[in-house]
Amino acid sequence: MQNPIRFSGFFFLAAAIAYPFAAPTFAADQTCADPAASPPQSGVCAVTAGDNGRLLRGTVLLEDGVVTNGSVMVDASGTIVCAGCGCQSATGADTATRIDCAQGVISPGLIDAYNHVTFSQNVPAVDSGERYEHRNDWRTGKNSHTTITVSSSATTAQLRWGELRAVIAGTTSMNGFGSTPSLVRNLDSSTNREGLTSAIVHDDTFPLNDSDGREISSGCDGYAPPLPTLPATGAYEFVVAEGINAAARNEFLCLGGLQAGAVDVLSHSALAAALAVRATDAQVIADHDASVVWQPRSDLRLYGMTAPATLLDSVGVPIALGTNWTLTGSYQIQRELACADSYNTTYLDHHFSDAALWRMVTVNSAAATGFATEIGRLEPGHKADIAVFDARSNTAYRAIIAAQAADVVLVLKGGVPMFGEADVVAALGGGDGICDSLVVCANARRLCVQRETGVTLESLAMSNASNYPLFQCDPPVDEPTCQPQRSAAAPHAVAPFFTGIAVAGDADGDGVADGNDVCPKVFDPPRPVDGLIQADGDSDGVGDACDVCPLDNTNTCDRLFANDFE
Repeated sequence: MQNPIRFSGFFFLAAAIAYPFAAPTFAADQTCADPAASPPQSGVCAVTAGDNGRLLRGTVLLEDGVVTNGSVMVDASGTIVCAGCGCQSATGADTATRIDCAQGVISPGLIDAYNHVTFSQNVPAVDSGERYEHRNDWRTGKNSHTTITVSSSATTAQLRWGELRAVIAGTTSMNGFGSTPSLVRNLDSSTNREGLTSAIVHDDTFPLNDSDGREISSGCDGYAPPLPTLPATGAYEFVVAEGINAAARNEFLCLGGLQAGAVDVLSHSALAAALAVRATDAQVIADHDASVVWQPRSDLRLYGMTAPATLLDSVGVPIALGTNWTLTGSYQIQRELACADSYNTTYLDHHFSDAALWRMVTVNSAAATGFATEIGRLEPGHKADIAVFDARSNTAYRAIIAAQAADVVLVLKGGVPMFGEADVVAALGGGDGICDSLVVCANARRLCVQRETGVTLESLAMSNASNYPLFQCDPPVDEPTCQPQRSAAAPHAVAPFFTGIAVAGDADGDGVADGNDVCPKVFDPPRPVDGLIQADGDSDGVGDACDVCPLDNTNTCDRLFANDFE
């Protein structure tokens, strides 16, 4: 995939040509001189009736920064024509229906870049403490490991339930490895993209045809032919290097053209998992303008560690975020973002800014899936896929990152309400018989199930009574862990072992004493793929996980921040 760092200027130019009358005038983190939105009598947003255009006012999150007292103008077709300052003077703004969210943060709708929605009926697997070294260990019981039982035969009602979980979390698009019409935009479906025109994502769970459980530590001849070819159009998203041993890394070598018999399918690709990559591999990914879809919760639950996110970022690999599935991952993207944030704070020494985390579920996910010109940003020419979050407790990006179930106050898909505060959705045409009423953590909401599916929320709830809930007000029951841990006392235990808990002498809980730790503040346990030593690709005494220049032992390289699209 073309790296959006290099092409973001082109995207904006194209949009400005399409809507020359409303080119926004913004700079990073500014306050507009436009008239301010008035706080509502209750809740976060209020509607003043007008025509089929939409003018949203509040704090606006643009790719380039936070705009206080900003606005977003959406035309009657559901396309953004202006975002930032000056939009209240855009064509149509004076007659548009006004949505004032003085106490809200207006964001692009969130994008889940990896979600097996066909498995969405599974409840979280019981965690015995067992951790694995390769995905075929838990899938097929390889290497004497315990298998995890999975159900994949989802009904239409279960698929809808899984997508409704996403909508309530502020998600408007997903790459779902399966789909159902009308609720979220399904980026891997030719029929359920719902008006998007970019080529679909081509998903590949087993690009090396190894679903039979084979684990090959070197060479490519042992994989079942044919090896994949790169799709002519659209992003190619495939699972690779899911594990921490040599067999997991060997998958990457065979798909990156890096040894005899290998193919090269990295260009315009998104790599899901990528746990076992090394510094040189990360550089190859960056050189191909490819992305990585990070799934920290599922990784930590299965392997006790996750993809080397700091290393990937340091060499310029854009990182998107995905939930994977309810079985070992997050049941919606809010919870995956919460996991990434917690892991970043506790184990990565705050490597990623709030803006970078937000981009993982907006700008980066749109780019990783090949839809950067249509979704993922609030800018002219993009679809008006918008999520508004309560900012009374948290502001700017933090309002999204720290959001709980009740903090999503409005979700628009193409300018059409999908979910939100009950009075706001009703005022936008989603009243009784069109959008269903529900209470989310003591807050009145409407969810537009009937309009989109022809069935009621009550009917869907009955069909999913034994499945994972639509939302939870407290931390989800039995939610898979977001703490790294591998115990020698666990079933079928294989080194390395660590607690993930900071103690005197081991500040990051990775099992390596601070005096010997090449990254004492960044969680960086020895991995089997690295020979059970901490990775230091340039042998400069600073580990890859915390090295600004992991492949340059002079530490004078120009660092590229993969999540800074400027």
